[in-house]
Amino acid sequence: MQRKSRKSTKTLPPRLTQVSLARRKVLFTVQAAPGSRVYLVGSFNGWDTTCNPMHDREGNGTFTLQKFLPTGHHEYKFYINGEWTPDSANPNTILTELGTLNSVLEL
Repeated sequence: MQRKSRKSTKTLPPRLTQVSLARRKVLFTVQAAPGSRVYLVGSFNGWDTTCNPMHDREGNGTFTLQKFLPTGHHEYKFYINGEWTPDSANPNTILTELGTLNSVLEL
């Protein structure tokens, strides 16, 4: 007696694409008047002007924030007292469609 071969009807899961989860620690620093409201805003946080407040721990106007960012291209600015400010310490910038400059970080 000859056996019939049956094909498997199991559905296999789709192949997963390998994603890099590499992250790098970045320290952002900007000078502003003591008591200012300073935020780090960029492509990594959806340009949200409130989710990444920076802190002036010494009270001398040096605002800092340490963040872990995935490797890749990131654009950002500081939002100081309601005004957009590119990072003057970073010479890497890009001209936006709005005619303003964003600071660029490549990790």
